[in-house]
Amino acid sequence: MKYWKTALSIFALSASLALAEDFRTTKGKEYKNATVSRVEPGGIVIKFHGGIVKLPFTELPSDVQKKYEYDPVAAREYAAQRDRVIPRPTATPDANLRTSEATGAQTNVGELNPAEQWVVAQATAGKIAELNKQFPEEEDRQLRADFLETLLTNTRPDVKLHRNGVRIIGACIDEPINLTNAQIPCEVWLVNSQFTKDVDFQRASFTGLIAFTQSKFMADANFNAMKVAGTAFFNETVFEGPVNFDWAEIAGNLQANKTQFKDQKADADFRRMKVGHNAIFEDAVFEGPVLLSADIVGLFEASRAKFKNKQETASFNGMTVGGLASVHSAVFEGPVDFVWARIGGFFTANKAQFKEGVDFAYMKVGSIAFFSIRCCPARST
Repeated sequence: MKYWKTALSIFALSASLALAEDFRTTKGKEYKNATVSRVEPGGIVIKFHGGIVKLPFTELPSDVQKKYEYDPVAAREYAAQRDRVIPRPTATPDANLRTSEATGAQTNVGELNPAEQWVVAQATAGKIAELNKQFPEEEDRQLRADFLETLLTNTRPDVKLHRNGVRIIGACIDEPINLTNAQIPCEVWLVNSQFTKDVDFQRASFTGLIAFTQSKFMADANFNAMKVAGTAFFNETVFEGPVNFDWAEIAGNLQANKTQFKDQKADADFRRMKVGHNAIFEDAVFEGPVLLSADIVGLFEASRAKFKNKQETASFNGMTVGGLASVHSAVFEGPVDFVWARIGGFFTANKAQFKEGVDFAYMKVGSIAFFSIRCCPARST
């Protein structure tokens, strides 16, 4: 075994990996201004403007092989061991053979990185693409924005989507995503995924459910006026930047249990949002101002939620709820506004903490309102 030699080689080369250079494979593919992020016995992993891709040593010129100390024997041993642990992803025959030639498009499966090829294969077969299991290293789970955009809109010539839609777990997207006004004709999962740049689904229309459970949005997340024909899952999602659901229409439930809204300055904006069934924010954490004047047909549940901003108002002004509305055991560090709220069923605020006052002016409750709260005197009731 020569793994220790490989490790030493990688260490010795680490100082040069960050330098940008051009690569040209023996098949004529060029990668300009690329940086080497990792050296493996079988090839090098590079980052370039189009994403991250692994270049096998067998497709690289001899001078590059020499520079990165390619050892064919070590490469075969490494590949054999890897195949025993992680089966290599292969696209379906249809996906591999289908090219853009017939439609005049520019992209085909052969130009995709390994993670994208794996997603294509799974989406075509109607299976879940568990990238986090197939590719343990985060940098190997990169999906390009244009790949994801064309996949979700079903406009890729190399993919025939299964009726199960696009179901991806563990993706990393390091580019801005723009799906403004997009028609997305399938169920979409982007679970446990990471979005480091702005994400824009403004006025996008989803024909099935969407799931962003346990995902992280590290920049702006814009869902303004989007339409979802099913349920929208945002459980345990983290929004580090501004988030906008203004005018969004969700035909099913909105589920945001244990979701974190971490931006301390920008609004978490749910004004004029319409939810066809229930809106659930149990154990959610709002570190900044929040606007929750939504129209909810079913129940509104925010039990044990934490509204942590001490200066800005947590506004439920004009909220309409057809059934029960609960802020049971919720904690409000700043002022709260329920002015003109309309609750069709019960309203419960048992054990809620209103630390800077609460305004219930003109609020209407169709059934019984339960209060067993800790607060300063309400400004109006």
